[in-house]
Amino acid sequence: MFNSIPKKKLSFWVRLSLFLIVVVLLTLMLQKCMSINGNLRDILIGLFTSSLVVLVIELMNWIYEKNKLSKLTGKYSRIKITEENLSITSGDPYKDMTRAYKEKSVNVAVTLNYRGEGEYVGTAFYEKGKVKFTINLDRANPNNGKGVCQYIDSGSDPDFGTYDIKVDSDNSKIYVSYSNIMPTGRALGYEIWEKNE
Repeated sequence: MFNSIPKKKLSFWVRLSLFLIVVVLLTLMLQKCMSINGNLRDILIGLFTSSLVVLVIELMNWIYEKNKLSKLTGKYSRIKITEENLSITSGDPYKDMTRAYKEKSVNVAVTLNYRGEGEYVGTAFYEKGKVKFTINLDRANPNNGKGVCQYIDSGSDPDFGTYDIKVDSDNSKIYVSYSNIMPTGRALGYEIWEKNE
């Protein structure tokens, strides 16, 4: 889940190059076999046509990923963080922790790296230490996403949580609702990450 090794996935350009090599070979074979009548010629034409269809689908997928899913890559600063006070029953239950974080010199840096297919990995810092996280964007609505996070320097006690994110329309801010699930399950709140220029 928090593996620092990139996914073993061929890049678009490698796949495109391999595809073009196959198309050239098929075209040469088709040219040589044009004098052949019958099933072999029909099979080669079918292979050539289906290869072109695969190329078009891959190209459309690459354009969608480039335009919709990969735009969040970069460095962000946490400009606000709150924590929900579970004992408040009316009014605003969120306590602004931004000033406390500044006074304690908690690093506000957040990093997002795109891994493909709507998945990001990143790091953030909190009072307890550094967190690694994975966020998966919803392909149908790439302004929404869900993820998991884990403190990487929490000692022997596991400390996990979840993120639910919303991205503003110009991709400059990410609104993050967080919830701790282990060990206490009691830390809830939201934070705002703003993209650095």
